[in-house]
Amino acid sequence: DTGNFDDCQSQNEFCDEKSDGKDNEKYAFRDKPQDHDEACGCKSRPKPTRIQKKTKEKEQEKNTECEMVNDILKENDGNEQVGDCHPKNKSTYPDWQCANTKLVEDPLVCMPPRRQKLCVHFLADKNEIQRIDNQDKLREAFIKSAAAETFFSWYYYKSKDSKGN
Repeated sequence: DTGNFDDCQSQNEFCDEKSDGKDNEKYAFRDKPQDHDEACGCKSRPKPTRIQKKTKEKEQEKNTECEMVNDILKENDGNEQVGDCHPKNKSTYPDWQCANTKLVEDPLVCMPPRRQKLCVHFLADKNEIQRIDNQDKLREAFIKSAAAETFFSWYYYKSKDSKGN
């Protein structure tokens, strides 16, 4: 008995050989993952001669993401706010917040300072929420929030490094 695997979309063949005795290329536990017929070993295979369509699409997507990030961070020296996110060094870090029902429901749970200052403006601001009406705009909001948070965190920790590295 192989159990109930009715909901499996792929890798649902559990016999390593077909009824004629030949290897089953769709065997769920074969040596290579089901969607990777060529084994890893890039140096032993010749380089592909043409750029695949997916690679071009990924590059265009990457450029779009970079443009999105550049738009919100351009000309910012780490001391200016991004959206409604403020630099980490603008004010002192708050203390741990315990039993604050505005932050957490459980009175025994404490919220660390870094989570209190987390930049979620592009995901949580009332005006921004109204703009998020499909997956692409949600993705854009995540990218912008992550970019702003990373940007400010980098500046904050860079300023704390006395060596300036």
